[in-house]
Amino acid sequence: MKPDHAAMLRDQYEHFWTERLASFPDGWGDLLIEFFARLGKLNDFHARDRRSAWVKLDFLLYPGGGGMNIKATPLHSPSTSWTRPQREYLAQTLEWINVEIQKVCEVCGSPSEALFKTQMGEGRDRLLCKHHLAEAVIA
Repeated sequence: MKPDHAAMLRDQYEHFWTERLASFPDGWGDLLIEFFARLGKLNDFHARDRRSAWVKLDFLLYPGGGGMNIKATPLHSPSTSWTRPQREYLAQTLEWINVEIQKVCEVCGSPSEALFKTQMGEGRDRLLCKHHLAEAVIA
């Protein structure tokens, strides 16, 4: 991930940040910033119980490529519980990031053109735009 994206996520969303994200593709930085901002809106459902994090996130790059898996474990507080609108919003937010991650080039964030498959299981397959797909084919 680009250092400026990593620094912004680390500083503004420390409760969602994990150092493993720094090694994720550069092109996903803007999507992760938007994803974390959307998760922050879970507070809009409980004005009396504002907290920095409603979920614990775990990120995993797909070994076969073309995306990542995000596990969101709800965190509970003794004074409140999750409302149905919050649960629905979280599900929609997770669905949004999973769809969007499949639409962008991992290198630059431009619209993806194709999944670049590695041969013989070396490395990991990657979603790339036309420009980076051409570079990968030549390399």
